[in-house]
Amino acid sequence: MPPQPKDLYEKLLWKARKPLHYNRSRAENLKFIICGTARSGTGYLAKLIDTLGYPCGHEEIFGFPYTLKDRNLVGESSWLALPAFSEIPNNIILLHPVRHPIKTIQSNIRKGLFMTKVQGKKILNVYGRFAMRNMELKDFEDNLNIYMRYWTQWNLMIEEAGKYRPYFRYRLEDINIKKNGLLEEILFQQLHLEKNINVTEALKAVPNNFNTTTRLRNLKISLKDLPKGPNLEALRKLAENYGYELVDS
Repeated sequence: MPPQPKDLYEKLLWKARKPLHYNRSRAENLKFIICGTARSGTGYLAKLIDTLGYPCGHEEIFGFPYTLKDRNLVGESSWLALPAFSEIPNNIILLHPVRHPIKTIQSNIRKGLFMTKVQGKKILNVYGRFAMRNMELKDFEDNLNIYMRYWTQWNLMIEEAGKYRPYFRYRLEDINIKKNGLLEEILFQQLHLEKNINVTEALKAVPNNFNTTTRLRNLKISLKDLPKGPNLEALRKLAENYGYELVDS
């Protein structure tokens, strides 16, 4: 039986640093790209901006076959975009969302970022392969160590990409309906969008849990669950730099 398209795609992806499915000419015409780790709120801000009347995709240009769409976009939001920054124009604005590392790790484990259960067996999935390839990891570490390393290294690589283009980092937790000043700063000062849009109405229309995974809802991660060692220390250092305090819950 000849290899199936999905099998071929995954084999190619294992060798590729960039998503095999991204349209470079469409990417070059974007005004901005939102790029953080997976489960850092990239989908949330994309939905907010889209709701305000500025077409913003979520993994529509940088994604996998089932997420791609063909529409004119002002911006794109995707954690998968990171490796492509080396070949797209440096006038494209990079928005970098960050989220508390423990919340991010918990959400990524629930979602199965690295591991997927197939016929009762856990396997390294297509997203995990993509992340590991770009982190230059050949061997899979134990579950929590790989998620800690991913949060730290992916964010640091985004910071590096931001040195060569307009760059703005923000914390997901700071975007809310009670204090919409940060969202206004992102829209008006960073993206230079028109000021005749109603930010409060968008925040009301798009719940901040609209992209919340319902998988493994009972799974909880706290600081005491994270293995001690260099991965935890690197994570702690970067988290503090972003204004997060790591304490036992």
